Amino acid sequence: MRAPRAAHRPHNPHAPTNLKQPPTSVRPRSTPEVLGGRVRGESRAAHAAFPEIPMTRFPVTFRCSIVILVATVSAVMVSKVDADDSSWTRFHGPEGLGYVAGESLPEAFPSGKPKWRVDLGSTDVGSPVVYGHSVYLLSTDSAAKTISLQSRDLATGQQNWITRHDQMPSRTHSRNTLGSCTPAVDDQHVYFAYASVEHTWLICVDHDGNEVWKRDFGSWVSSHGFGTSPRLITQADGTSAVVILLSQQAAEMDPGQTPGTSNLVAVSSTSGETIWNTKLTATRSCYGTPATFHDGQTQQLIGSNTGDGIFGIDSANGKMLWNKKVFDKRCCSTPIVFGDIAIATTGSGGGGNALVAVRIPKQEGESPQQIYRIDRNAPYVPTPVLKEGRLFMIDDKGIASCVSASDGEVFWKQRIGGNYSASPIVVGDTMITTSLDGTISLISASERFELLGQHSLDAPIAATPAYTQGNLLIRSGQELYCW
Repeated sequence: MRAPRAAHRPHNPHAPTNLKQPPTSVRPRSTPEVLGGRVRGESRAAHAAFPEIPMTRFPVTFRCSIVILVATVSAVMVSKVDADDSSWTRFHGPEGLGYVAGESLPEAFPSGKPKWRVDLGSTDVGSPVVYGHSVYLLSTDSAAKTISLQSRDLATGQQNWITRHDQMPSRTHSRNTLGSCTPAVDDQHVYFAYASVEHTWLICVDHDGNEVWKRDFGSWVSSHGFGTSPRLITQADGTSAVVILLSQQAAEMDPGQTPGTSNLVAVSSTSGETIWNTKLTATRSCYGTPATFHDGQTQQLIGSNTGDGIFGIDSANGKMLWNKKVFDKRCCSTPIVFGDIAIATTGSGGGGNALVAVRIPKQEGESPQQIYRIDRNAPYVPTPVLKEGRLFMIDDKGIASCVSASDGEVFWKQRIGGNYSASPIVVGDTMITTSLDGTISLISASERFELLGQHSLDAPIAATPAYTQGNLLIRSGQELYCW
């Protein structure tokens, strides 16, 4: 590891103003259960006044040395989704980079009174997404054995509608839940997925919650449970698609357990019918949402898993174009593309985490080349943020860092504390990390470490925050906050 680079401390115009600067079946449609914007039995008292909560401020500046594809109806529609920075339409925001440029955090965040705060009825790790004025996210009811897609008004938090689907209990990791998927959304539909031992569902509903189609891809095998999320892309022929990686466990099986399979599948968004199916190497279940890379002629889907490493798939026909086997552990985070560099992470609960960067082949006959590898304090579950050629990261045990995306040079590394599953995001020039004990940390997203402040919501935060249209959404415990 190179020594951290000394850097001039930049002015941060987007720091929070409330913080003092430190000295396989297709099913018919179904109708959601709605009653005057509420599900039956829901209390009308959706909101209450919440007291101001104290915030920890820091007196000094720290300086550290140290896939399923779903074709949509029109290219115009999906191009708007991909290019529209005013909505947060997939896991980790636009292009999965976790970065919103030219914006600032709400003045009341994080210690002031939120705009609204609602009880979702369950503690789940699926993150919220936003399209227009609606928020979408999953919740579960273990007693009723159901999983639900909720739609809520972005301005008030009031429930627009809720759809309920049968879900049998199944084994999950202690930090996972049955409602682990983050939906993807475009101007016509919302797509989400979930699984149990016997079924792996991909469901498409419209913006009123009416079911458009439903696919069952069969049994799901993983000791960690389900945890993958779809995303939208635009194809070369003008259609668009939703990408989801179905990676199951085939190694380290329990006695009598049947190994699972891993696939990247393309299905039509209008009918749910399969377009193509690409088999991947099944070892351990992996969960990252594929990224995209354009070489001028071919659009590649960039994915990562234990068996194939970092790989590129032709989005038009599902052909495996290349792969570089660089991992021996599970891949949970989402790959990132910077220029012609594919970046992904691997790890385990017992350690051995690594971040690897590979040069993407751009023509037939070229081979992928590893550019750099970071073996210390790399994230396992949290996905890094890419901002202006810099990766801003938090590892699972609370060490934050900033490195160059082009060569892995370390600018800074600092222990924040806590344990992490949620991915950080950057709004303007402020990095937001959220820990499993409910601690929110604000860090300057620059080449010099500066902890701007911390605040606790006193309930676990395992879902990644979302930011759109001046609103910051954080799922903590059973509640969803909006500042």
